[in-house]
Amino acid sequence: MPRPYASQGPHAARVPHGDSTSTTAREPGIPARLGEPAQPGAEAVHREGAEPAPADPSPAAPRDPRAVNDKRALRSRLLADRRRRAVGDGAADASRDAARRLARLLELPELPGDRTTPRAAPTGAAGAPDDAAPGAAPTVAAYASFGTEPDTFALLDALAARGTRVLLPVLLPDLDLDWARYEGRERLVSGDAGMVRPDGPTLGREAVLGCAAVVVPGLAVDERGVRLGRGGGSYDRVLERLAEQRRRGGRHVPVIVLLHEGEVLERVPAEPHDRPVDIAVTPSAVHRFPRPAEAEAEAPDVDAPADVQAPAAEAGPAGAAG
Repeated sequence: MPRPYASQGPHAARVPHGDSTSTTAREPGIPARLGEPAQPGAEAVHREGAEPAPADPSPAAPRDPRAVNDKRALRSRLLADRRRRAVGDGAADASRDAARRLARLLELPELPGDRTTPRAAPTGAAGAPDDAAPGAAPTVAAYASFGTEPDTFALLDALAARGTRVLLPVLLPDLDLDWARYEGRERLVSGDAGMVRPDGPTLGREAVLGCAAVVVPGLAVDERGVRLGRGGGSYDRVLERLAEQRRRGGRHVPVIVLLHEGEVLERVPAEPHDRPVDIAVTPSAVHRFPRPAEAEAEAPDVDAPADVQAPAAEAGPAGAAG
């Protein structure tokens, strides 16, 4: 039985952690959430800096040990940078950056919305949203941010307010993601492994295929659009599902990753199963990554070791190519 979220004091949220509880400092009224799901037996809730055991999205394909190690090293550095950013004047900076990032996000044509009267969205197979149906409200899949991730709660509320149907992930036992409709912060509950999820019915793993766009978490992205996550593998499966739809001649669903300044790099370590994203949004820029038609769903090339990678310069103002 899902448990409703209840605030524990003005700046904390408590979520299940084994037989005890764990407290995470955050903005009032915002529940904590898993970053990338852990393997069974790992900690139920990831504290900042904790790294889950990787879940290989393609069990038949062996993983490159060097790329795995390079990812782990880069991931640790980026998480440490985020923790340093959060101390001192970090709260004020984070609030300012969140407002700038949100403004850029809401200007993206990939995030549509009826700014007048919200409409009920027709559904496809298994209740999945179908943006192609006549009169359908546009649907965007997103996530509930936690810890030092760029805030998404203002985005969720803004999209819902302008008539967009918003889906949030629901963790499954095999670490894949199902989806459920976001109906407001008061309708979020603690799901499996302490993951915050909507309290309504799930729509199936394929629901993401009917969305107008998908907003995903990440720690970094490179100039090819290759994303570095926390190592759980759940979003790798989502990106592969979207790529497979495109390979079969279906509609391309743009993927948007939210980042802090300095997290758009020249290169991040890549493996054959990694799929590129289309857009990265930082407080100062919208970065769009070219996707040639012949390479639409191809995996990126294997990279040089992470210790020879240098950060790329941030792009210019929103709307400029980046």
